[in-house]
Amino acid sequence: VNLTQAFKMAFKSIWSKKMRSLLTMRGIIIGIAAVMIIVSVITGANKKQMEYYESMGTNKIHVTATLYNGGDAFSEVYTYCKSIDMVLGVTPSGTVSGTVKYGAKNSASMEWPPSVYLGSDQYALCNNFQIERGRDISAVDIEKYNAVCVLGARAAKDFFDAADPVGKSISIDGTAFTVVGVYREKDPNPQYSLDNLIVIPYTAQRYLPASAGDMSEFVVKAKDAPSVSKVIALLNGNFGSWSQLGKGDFWCYSDQQWQNDSNQQALMMS
Repeated sequence: VNLTQAFKMAFKSIWSKKMRSLLTMRGIIIGIAAVMIIVSVITGANKKQMEYYESMGTNKIHVTATLYNGGDAFSEVYTYCKSIDMVLGVTPSGTVSGTVKYGAKNSASMEWPPSVYLGSDQYALCNNFQIERGRDISAVDIEKYNAVCVLGARAAKDFFDAADPVGKSISIDGTAFTVVGVYREKDPNPQYSLDNLIVIPYTAQRYLPASAGDMSEFVVKAKDAPSVSKVIALLNGNFGSWSQLGKGDFWCYSDQQWQNDSNQQALMMS
């Protein structure tokens, strides 16, 4: 049977059983369309996730560290990171529990209250924020335990509307903090927004109740993507033995690791 005869026989078979052929074709078309839609949705979701993490800051290493004796784990991590050329900045990233007030506005009554973070003078660098008004937290603020804060664009809008917050005071768990700056907007999400935050010097935690803040979470900013894995290896090499030595707990990971895992899962699904 030559190719021409084969085509004629196939066409004759399809034409003689139109309904079955139509149903078969419909099943194939629906199956292909479903696969294309699934792949498109997964690709779009990964793209959105990547954009989200890039807005949070790239080349970030998240560190969890605690000392069993209650000592200052951040100082040890910070001092060590200063000796690594591939590290651009280090900051705590723990949050503070407590009510934020300004005038008649109260975070306890807000549907989306701001998160209050403990930060160093490198918080903005590590988390991809830029100052729009006023100034950022400085090394002097850290050294002098200054009760100051910087507001995200969403927090500034929620508490001050269109007014300029710089120079005004807000209350965090009953302690007055002077607003010295406002970060530029980078996430206009009307609900959960990266801009809905307040950053205070981590040393100013002394003015808040002992249980108010968490100083076990840090962010280390590497200078570029290839440096991330190298810095993680150095950190694990220096602090990874804490648990075995009975000194404390240490763990670190990068957003790139999480994203790579997500991409692998997406490829398997597609």
